[in-house]
Amino acid sequence: AKTRMRVGRGSTVDIIEVYEGEGPGFYSHLNHMALRDGAKVQRSMFQETGPSNIIHTICAVKADGASRFTQTSLSTGSRLSRHETHLHYMGRDASADIRSAALLSGKRHSDFTSHVLHMAEVCTTRQLHKGVARDQGRAVFQGKFKVERCAQKTNAKMTANALLLSDMAEANHKPELEIYADDVECAHGSTAGALDADALFYLRQRGLDEATARGLLIEAFLGEVIDGIDIDNVREIFSARVKSWLEAA
Repeated sequence: AKTRMRVGRGSTVDIIEVYEGEGPGFYSHLNHMALRDGAKVQRSMFQETGPSNIIHTICAVKADGASRFTQTSLSTGSRLSRHETHLHYMGRDASADIRSAALLSGKRHSDFTSHVLHMAEVCTTRQLHKGVARDQGRAVFQGKFKVERCAQKTNAKMTANALLLSDMAEANHKPELEIYADDVECAHGSTAGALDADALFYLRQRGLDEATARGLLIEAFLGEVIDGIDIDNVREIFSARVKSWLEAA
């Protein structure tokens, strides 16, 4: 499937995109967006398909001056799941906030891949990814910021964090910066680890059983992604799906 969207000057659009289905199947979707000057788009993407599905989505965005793109994605993975975001800044003072989270169990696989191209001055990018994997789940993140020489005063930060709940779970992160401008503020970082033993002990000492304590820590880990959704109903749906995944553990 292929979708094209042009968001006019000063317009505001909220997009809710859902991928569901339990039986085996292949999903492929390409979404092109053009944001004119001052346009604002908030995209919320939720993918919950069966363990045997193969899914590939691409969201390609061109952002003109002073436009804003906000995206929050939640995936429970599948046999092979890949969600790509391609963002090109075409005008100055544009900005983007890209957040994603993966909740993986069994042998499910999730890949969030992004490429942000800064081709205009004074643009700002914030990207945050959180992956939680148990059993033999595999969480993949690939992110790249490219800053052309003309994109002076770029401000861009990328962070990828993974929480591994079993010895067989995996997290593969590849954050990249390619910078040709000399007046920028850019940073990237990546972490992977288990639940904080001290925090778990603290909660257990206050009367919580281990499952409840672990659930609270995982919800807090993912909260930074989900709390960024401005639409109340969508935020509640994402939060409810996290709780459902935890209860199934």
